[in-house]
Formats: sequence, structure tokens, C-alpha cells
Amino acid sequence: MIASVRNEHRGFAIFKPLKNKKFRWLFASQIFNNLAMFMDYIAIVTLVVFVLHKSLFVLASFSLAFALPMILISPIAGIVADKLPSKCIMFITMFFCGLLTIGLVFSKTILPIVIIIVTRGILKLFYSPCETKVIRQIFKDNELAKANSLTQVIVQSSNVMGPAVGGVMLLYFSPHYIFVFTSICYFISSFLLSRLSIPVIKLDLSDPYKNSIRYFKNMFSAFHFFLEEKSLLLILLGLCTTFFCLFLSDSMVSFLVKFYKFPAFSYSLVISVMGVGGVIGALLYSHLSSKLSSHALLSFALVCMGVSICLSSSVSEHLGHLSLIFFLSMWFFVGLSIAFVPIIFQVEIQSKMPHEMLGRGAMVLSVITGVNMLCAPMLGAIIAHVFGIQLLFFITGLAIILCGLIIQSMFMHFL
Repeated sequence: MIASVRNEHRGFAIFKPLKNKKFRWLFASQIFNNLAMFMDYIAIVTLVVFVLHKSLFVLASFSLAFALPMILISPIAGIVADKLPSKCIMFITMFFCGLLTIGLVFSKTILPIVIIIVTRGILKLFYSPCETKVIRQIFKDNELAKANSLTQVIVQSSNVMGPAVGGVMLLYFSPHYIFVFTSICYFISSFLLSRLSIPVIKLDLSDPYKNSIRYFKNMFSAFHFFLEEKSLLLILLGLCTTFFCLFLSDSMVSFLVKFYKFPAFSYSLVISVMGVGGVIGALLYSHLSSKLSSHALLSFALVCMGVSICLSSSVSEHLGHLSLIFFLSMWFFVGLSIAFVPIIFQVEIQSKMPHEMLGRGAMVLSVITGVNMLCAPMLGAIIAHVFGIQLLFFITGLAIILCGLIIQSMFMHFL
């Protein structure tokens, strides 16, 4: 009886951060913020494609509109996050996201929609590093894994619930009504953030980067820190390789579904099972983080992800009636594995970087994402055109497996 109670307690250990009153305000804010973000996505795609009847090229150009600000603005956002109060930046960001979303309600042409979405995306770049810093201020080092895992659970759950709720609303209302709902969500998020009380952390006066006066020194000091810290450098290299490989094929999943002649709704099922896998992955990371090192968990996640992608692109077509079930199960494991990656990055920088550099450290991930969004999809399209869609995914899976094995080997050899 006692053993079962203990096991039950361990099963709910991931929710332990919610005992912290400060985190509860942040957690509640994250729910509304992420729900609004994923509902917005469905509403914007519906508005552009089905209401305004724009082409695939216009929809694809949104990726470029997101990628360029990520690369150009992220370093600036990191510096601002390190210099100004995090709570203030987060509140202003969510409040103005709500105002801008109201603008989408009255947008009838593509130009104001693009301007609003890009502006809102730039604002959110300032939110992300502040959230990383706030979590670090609230929790001790040994609590960071569970806190970040719980945050990832919200992201992945919203990835499932947001499109589902948005899809149901679209059955009865136009996309403009969804924008009204999501703007309210942003305002609620900003109100909850106003209730957040953040403890003050004394800065480390010995930090060699704090006296950087020139703008570019401030901007690139985080990259310098990664180069000096070998364990962080390995994780950063793993992230770069993994994101590049994923963006090679990410936009091609629908074509793989079409290649196998699965039903049209199968692509939405892939997105859903990846979201469910992400939730399970965040919970699993929380359980394993106290037993295995970050590098071991990252290697495990990458190998699992790569194997799943390879199998989905090579075995699925040979299983007859079970093909779709097997295909979806493989993408469930891809979603599960992907959830590990951002958590590991956040925990590592929060525990190893000086607090006064956390904003710039967090934005390194945004810069990497932006660069890969610009470069990888076009290369992936070329590979798929020349060698075929199956080979593209098989190459992607093999590259990710190799990356995971190299990271573990380098960690054991150098560290």
C-alpha cells in the first residue's frame, strides 16, 4: 500500500512546480497564450486559403515573413531581455498581441494580415527570453527540469487542443470570430502576468560579459559563452543539426501522406498524434531527467526520432491495412522525441549561463530556428524532386540518428 502511494506520488511529480504560487500565475498565462497562438494558426490559414482564396505561394511566404525577424530581431530581443524587467516586457508583449489580433478581425486583404502577423511575431520574440529568465528566477537548479517539462506540456497540449477547438468554431463561425476569441485570450494572459511576483536575483559581478559596452559584443557574447562551455556547445551543435534535418522534410509530410495514398484527413491525424506524443514526451523527460544526463537524453531522443522517421518512410507501404496505423505510430514517436529537445536546451542554459546573459542565451535557439527555416526547406524540396519523397525522409532520419550517436560519443570522449 505504501509503495503504491509512493509510485502515485512520483507519477504526479511533474506537477510539483504548481505548488509555487509565482509559477501558477505564469502557468495560467501560458495556457491562454499558447491556446491563442495555435487557434490563430488555423484561423489564419482558413482566412488566407478559403476566404481570400490566395495561392500556396502566398501561404508559403509566411515562413519567410517569420524567419527573417527571427534572425534579425532575436539578438536585439535577447539584449533587451537582459537589460529590462522581464515581467514588464512579458505584460506589454501579450497586451499588444491582443490589440494587434483585434486588427485581424477587420482585415479584408492580405497586406494588413501580413503586417499584423509579422509585427506580432516580432513582439513574441521579446517574450520568449523573458519567460526563460522568469522560470530561472523562480526555481532552484534541481527544479528546472520539471518546471520546463510542465511548460512544454502546455505547448504540446495547446498544439492538439488549439486546432481542434478552432476547427470546431470554424464549422459555425468565420475566422474573424476566432480572432475575437484569441485576442481575449491574449488580454487574459497579460492580466495574469500582471499578478506575477518575481524575486530579485543578485547579479554575478565577476561575469566577464557584463561590461560589454559595444552593441555587437553584447549581441554575440552568448555565442562566445557557448563556445567556451563544451557541454553547451555539444547541445547547440546537436540542435543545429537536428533542426536543419527536420526543416528539410517538415513541410513535405503532407506529400509523404499523399505518396502513400492515405486519406486526405491523415495529415491532420499526423499533426494530432505528434502533439499527443509531445505531451507524453514532456512527461517522460520529467521522469527521466533525474536518472540520466542531458546529453544522454538528447542522444536517446535523436536516435528515437531518426529511427521513427526512417521506418515511416520505408516500412509503412509494405504493411497493407496496417500501413496507416504504423505510419501514425511512427510520427507519434517523432513528436515524443522532439519534445525533449527544447526542454534540454532551456534547462542547460538556465543552470549554466549567468543570469544576466540568459536572455541572449535563450535567443540563440530562435536564431538557429530562423536560419534553418530560410535554408533547409528549399534544399529539402530539391532533394525530394531529384531523388523522391521517400529518400528525403530516409536521409533525414539517418542524419538525425548519426547526430545523436556523435553527440553521445563526443560527450563520453571529451567530457
